[in-house]
Amino acid sequence: RARRALVVAEVALAIALTVGAGLLIRSLRTLMSGDPGFDPHNVATLPISLPENKYTDGSRVVAYFDQLLAGVRAIPGVRAASIVNSVPFDGNRIGGGIVTDAEPQGTGKGADYRLTADDYFTTMRIPLVQGRSFGPNDTDGAPQVAVVTRAFANAAWPNENPIGRRFKWTPKFDNHDDWLTVVGVVENTKSFAADDGSGPAVYVSYRQRPERALEGVTLLVSYTGSERTVLAAVRRQTVALDRDVPIEFSSVSAVVAASVAYRRFIMLVMSGFGVFALFLAALGVFGVLAYSVARRQ
Repeated sequence: RARRALVVAEVALAIALTVGAGLLIRSLRTLMSGDPGFDPHNVATLPISLPENKYTDGSRVVAYFDQLLAGVRAIPGVRAASIVNSVPFDGNRIGGGIVTDAEPQGTGKGADYRLTADDYFTTMRIPLVQGRSFGPNDTDGAPQVAVVTRAFANAAWPNENPIGRRFKWTPKFDNHDDWLTVVGVVENTKSFAADDGSGPAVYVSYRQRPERALEGVTLLVSYTGSERTVLAAVRRQTVALDRDVPIEFSSVSAVVAASVAYRRFIMLVMSGFGVFALFLAALGVFGVLAYSVARRQ
């Protein structure tokens, strides 16, 4: 009876461990198969950190990125190029409270803050639902504008047209206290692997927030040609503008994969333990049966 109880316990623990590993694999597959709201394929990344001693005012920062983006977009094989202060799934999240023209005295709704350029939504293949994206006329001296996600528009102005509505950060955020006018609405995107994509987000143009671009952004290059050829041309373009800017390429796909690396490691460890436990259980059952048969003989 003792031997039988030990065999039953061994098999039960092995099955429980294997089932747990299977559930982890299923969770990871669900996590990776979900639509993040953007397409990470064939999008290279290059962090841009400008030397603050050389770029002392916003006009120089804007001029640098204007030249960089124009040069990169002219490279054969480049489909689109833009910049962003935080690549989705990179673990960085910037945001603040929001008050709208519908609730100017309210406590404010929270939203993620993303600094982008004109072709960001084209580069990341994020659908534009309504209105327009940023343009060259959205400069620091022009009226402050923003593009918001569908989740933000539905939360701030439910069942209303969000185009032309206004909001601002509260308390004062990003050294600005003025109202921003919504000029476009885009689909929701995930910020983290475990995010469901329903969190509100606000996009603003780097031309209207140059001091934020000086804190560090990432160049995004969507390409259709040879990756090596395109990145070599981007390197030459970056070096030609400023040799003091460090160059280290990566990709949005690599950022997405790195965001689930820990979960993938845990899944592999649990799977290994589950398979090994099943092997030990089978070996134990074989040993007990062989001993019982030998005794009966």
